[in-house]
Amino acid sequence: MKKIVLSVLVAMSLLGCSSVPKEPSYSKLGSVSSATQYVVYEQNPNLVAGVVGAGVGGVVGNQFGAGRGKTAMAVIGSVIGSQVGSNMAKTTTALNMVEIRALMDDGTSVKVYYQDIGFVSGQRISIKMFGDKVVIDKI
Repeated sequence: MKKIVLSVLVAMSLLGCSSVPKEPSYSKLGSVSSATQYVVYEQNPNLVAGVVGAGVGGVVGNQFGAGRGKTAMAVIGSVIGSQVGSNMAKTTTALNMVEIRALMDDGTSVKVYYQDIGFVSGQRISIKMFGDKVVIDKI
């Protein structure tokens, strides 16, 4: 019992270490030199449809073969059915993104991909990095 509690405490402390830092590791001011807008399409699988497809595929697969072959066909039918079900009900989300090229006040040049919130060339911005998360604010 003590080992389990100790393991849980160690795991919780390690998870705490991976949180986003409160102070930015990178923080600079600059101006947008170019902002190129584009759209990214993100496909999201439907897990419920995958489970339903696996069930239907298993039932259909069970109709074929005999003995161990019947079981194998049911498993194969489940795998194929889950893929078909998930892909048929997949949703697509369009994300408006922007490639920002900025000249920072210290003379460095930065290229960042970010969600488009109306950045324009010449605009003053602040770029901050918290771990692996980037935050860009208009000034």
